[in-house]
Amino acid sequence: MTISQIWTYLVSGQGGNLDGITTNNGGIIIQQPQQLERRVAQLERENQRQEREINQLQREVNQLERRLHRIESECCED
Repeated sequence: MTISQIWTYLVSGQGGNLDGITTNNGGIIIQQPQQLERRVAQLERENQRQEREINQLQREVNQLERRLHRIESECCED
């Protein structure tokens, strides 16, 4: 289900239930806040993991750039 389909469902005002979210004539009632809180926590952990991975890759790029500059300077000294 796309975000557009979910949004259409939520604002349709028809009422119903979709993965812990209930609509009631256009109003949104969250029925399972613990489930949503767990999902948010999971996404936050995944985000932190990805940020650590990005930082590690940035350090590797920096090391490779320093090596490249060192090699270029050695090559051009002649």
